[in-house]
Amino acid sequence: MERVHTGTFGGRFPEVPATPLRAAPAVAEGQVLIITADNQLYTLDADTGQPVWRHAGFFEGAGLLGGPSPAVDRGVVVVPYSSAEVFALRVDNGRPVWNETMIGARGDVRAFGNLTDIRGRPVIDRGLVLAMGTAGQLPAVELRSGQRVWERGIGGSQTPWTAGRFVFVTTALHALCALALTLPGEADIAREISANIDPDAVFAGREALTATIAKANAAVAGGVNVEIIRVSGDDLVLDVFERGAGRTQACGTGACAAAAVANDWGLVGTDLKVRMPGGIARIGLGETVTLAGPVNAVAKVEYPWP
Repeated sequence: MERVHTGTFGGRFPEVPATPLRAAPAVAEGQVLIITADNQLYTLDADTGQPVWRHAGFFEGAGLLGGPSPAVDRGVVVVPYSSAEVFALRVDNGRPVWNETMIGARGDVRAFGNLTDIRGRPVIDRGLVLAMGTAGQLPAVELRSGQRVWERGIGGSQTPWTAGRFVFVTTALHALCALALTLPGEADIAREISANIDPDAVFAGREALTATIAKANAAVAGGVNVEIIRVSGDDLVLDVFERGAGRTQACGTGACAAAAVANDWGLVGTDLKVRMPGGIARIGLGETVTLAGPVNAVAKVEYPWP
């Protein structure tokens, strides 16, 4: 045990696993977390080196040399084992929160043969756990509940990398993939909205459109803002429905968001107009998003202060 604050050697941990370690340890909440080659997680007190708790996965005789360290966030440690198991455990006492088995469909062609190892470290980003194994599966799992938000039939031995709204992975076939990063709750909301919006109502007039949006809002707890866009030349036509208010004349943030998404989909460029019932806004997309439009005085209000 090395004393980091002085650099002097503080002695060895009194309790060291007999099995070789699989990866570098992780340190969180005053504990050292170590994965061994026989798929066991040991936790030791960071100050005394005394054992706190231990967890065991299934033993797997075949695997890649080395392995990933555990990932820790919000009091939960995510442990990858070479048996394709991923366990989420409470850091304080080791109690399981959830577990997943990352094995793809039978008959899949895999660059790693029948190895089920998880070589890349799990990534925890905004409550979402991403882990990719050699057995051909990349799931995105909610950290707290263990619910799968989405999954892809992608296998590899490298750690996923998240950046903004995307996750980048290098596959076993040496391909670089960029996937949209759907966060917890977003997929459920999207499903509820799409399930309750009648596509025919979009073109059936204002009353039918308002009714179908109201139905979608009622299906989502707390309601949602919904923007419906139509491409018109190089520009967008936008209908805005805001929770609690219904159909509104315009929405600046909604216009910016709609323009950014439409540009991401390849429908419009980076300099465009968004036409709304209340007027036209010009949107510029770059490192930042700019919003410009006419300004009119509508009232003069005096308020006593203080």
